[in-house]
Amino acid sequence: MTGLGISTWLFGASSTFFVALAARFLTGVFSGFIGVIHSVVGELSDTSNQSTAFPFYDIISALGFIIGPIIGGTFAEPAVEFPRWFDTAFFRAYPYVLPCMISAGLALLAALLSITYLQETHPHKSRDSTPPDTPPSYGAVSREDEPTTSLEPEKPPSLKSLLALPVIRAICSSQWMLGFIAASFNVVFVLMSYTPIEDGGLSMNPRSIAGALSIMGLVSMGLKAVLPVFLRRYDALQVFRFTLQTWPVTFALMPLLNVIARYVGEERTPQGAAFLWLAISIVLFMSRLGCLAFSIVMILTKDHTPTSFALGTTNSLSELAQWLA
Repeated sequence: MTGLGISTWLFGASSTFFVALAARFLTGVFSGFIGVIHSVVGELSDTSNQSTAFPFYDIISALGFIIGPIIGGTFAEPAVEFPRWFDTAFFRAYPYVLPCMISAGLALLAALLSITYLQETHPHKSRDSTPPDTPPSYGAVSREDEPTTSLEPEKPPSLKSLLALPVIRAICSSQWMLGFIAASFNVVFVLMSYTPIEDGGLSMNPRSIAGALSIMGLVSMGLKAVLPVFLRRYDALQVFRFTLQTWPVTFALMPLLNVIARYVGEERTPQGAAFLWLAISIVLFMSRLGCLAFSIVMILTKDHTPTSFALGTTNSLSELAQWLA
């Protein structure tokens, strides 16, 4: 988190393309904590509460996707937008450093919170942990009857042994496909939104596109808030399959948005605009329904990890597969 804060600040303070590219590279390197925090949530929860813990964690992630663009859009070019406080040579020379400073401050605050409040959850590193293979004592035993179980801590399995398991390969493959599908929708929807109607788009202005993305974030938070109810009633794998099945419907509905936009026309009446926004909201709702799979796949990853000592490695493999998409 500390490295992420420094690299984010460096990106805003960059004055050449090489420095900006290097800063983004470092941001990607230090974002490896995502796999770690998945493991922490997995080790803090069990089967009795993981259906609530993982969706709640994902709600906070969705909140970040809403707040992040607001910070960037509000505090970019502060010398122009807020000349009373920021009309200085520094902020005129680096017009995008202020939102990066705010984001870097949040990252450093998260690092401070983790140092102050977050306790180690790794089975071998926790202060109050006991050797996992220590046999229970039921009274005095003779040397002949003494248990021969080794007191050496269990070693986590290797990458090769994990990838040899069909279930781990299936989870990584699902993560790759899910990441590819979700990223494709996000890119295609924005592209379709600002493309002219005659070219297959919706002719939306930047403010309308930002509003649609905000709606998408709010819908995502609402769906993730009710996800624990369904995970308590249905098997996680059943819900996972259902969410994935919504993606074909989502992509099939997208061309209909252009049909509606052509019917409404460029000069949209209030009724026509409301009808178009209703159609857009339905498509966005379907896409966020499909994105619930991101929360469920974390539960599946934990449930199918062969040992608790491999949870961090398995989460990292799963995240790597998603980002490779």
